[in-house]
Amino acid sequence: MLLLVLLLALAVRLLYLFYVVHLNSLPLNIDSLEHDRIARNLIAGKGYTLYGHPTAYRAPFLTYLVALTYWLFGPHYGLIRLELIAFSLLLIAAIYRLGEELFSPKVGLFAAFLAALWPHFLFYGVRIYTEIPFTLFSLGTILYLHRYQREERVRWLLLSGLAGGLAVLTRPAGAFLLLFLWLYLLNRNKNASKWRDLVIYPAIVLLLLLPWVGRNYLVFHRLVPVTSQGGLVLWISNNHYVAHHPSYRGHYVVYQHLPGAALLIGPDEIERSRRALRYVRNFLQAYPQDVPLLLQNKFLRFWQPPRLSQSGRAWVYRFAHWGILWAALGGLLLAVRRSTNRWLEIWLLATLFPALLFWAGARVRLPAEPVLLLWGAVFLTTMPEWVHRRKRTFLALGAGLTLLAATGMWLLQTEKRSHLAPRW
Repeated sequence: MLLLVLLLALAVRLLYLFYVVHLNSLPLNIDSLEHDRIARNLIAGKGYTLYGHPTAYRAPFLTYLVALTYWLFGPHYGLIRLELIAFSLLLIAAIYRLGEELFSPKVGLFAAFLAALWPHFLFYGVRIYTEIPFTLFSLGTILYLHRYQREERVRWLLLSGLAGGLAVLTRPAGAFLLLFLWLYLLNRNKNASKWRDLVIYPAIVLLLLLPWVGRNYLVFHRLVPVTSQGGLVLWISNNHYVAHHPSYRGHYVVYQHLPGAALLIGPDEIERSRRALRYVRNFLQAYPQDVPLLLQNKFLRFWQPPRLSQSGRAWVYRFAHWGILWAALGGLLLAVRRSTNRWLEIWLLATLFPALLFWAGARVRLPAEPVLLLWGAVFLTTMPEWVHRRKRTFLALGAGLTLLAATGMWLLQTEKRSHLAPRW
């Protein structure tokens, strides 16, 4: 059954790629174009550079994947898109495995089926973005850590740390997930013998990050853990416009449109990020009353449906979004009673926290959407069984409502006939 689901997912993605996106079409998003440009510079022997200068503006995983593909097969966008479809299929299989281990094979299979047809995954699964690989690595971190807690085998801890390190190298927001998971382990593991595990887990991640951090220090002579855009992203998502302007609430403003942007032109990207961070501090000191409004706007925007299409397909995204959101809410209430592990809740909180800190939106929420799909699958697989167990109650309720409606219609018709009768 899982193989059939994966074949369905592959067929849908290939159809969408060839007939909507087109195999070798030029990427139109600035993220995709910059990953492409850095990869071409790597192949040309210019190093990890962008616009003629060494850079750490983009996280390295997707860039090096693109560069390796270009080096082996030539610069073809279609090959990158096919690789990301492969990542998407791995993600669906991982969703099945996590649902099977946390709940049941039935829940896992239904969640995988939802993921195969999920419009948000379909959109990003055939485009050159970091979302699908990052979601896969985040899920792998959760899955292997759950297995480690269940079986106490160190290999699962090693694999969880490896997946977590790759998640951070794909998108720096993965560090929040690792922090939340480590705190959860710290709270659960009270025995003194468990301290070695709490040390091993972050050590694996740091060991994986070490080559990239060392490269950044050699190039910039400063500590840059993953990327150099932290201060800039904080500034474009924490300002007066994001707090009050209806077009930007909870989102971000392109920094060139913000007052003071002219002072960021010229310095290197590390200094630009530091100056932007000073702007954020000045804003928070001058307008502390805007902080609750920023958090409120970001929280609400986090749950809004994606705006991926201006065509007639837009209703598909909205319908799927609100449907799974309500199903996930019901599934959450059921899952809290069933499961003693809080992995999915931690994953959702670890995705929401950076959205409140930086900027929110459907793209930021996408890495946690397997959580919604799993909870939705719990609800949709449980409700038929619950209704079947109470079918006599529902039949009696349906009969009563039918009798009540028939009586009401009879009284209404009697009242109409009485008005038409001759008056004496």
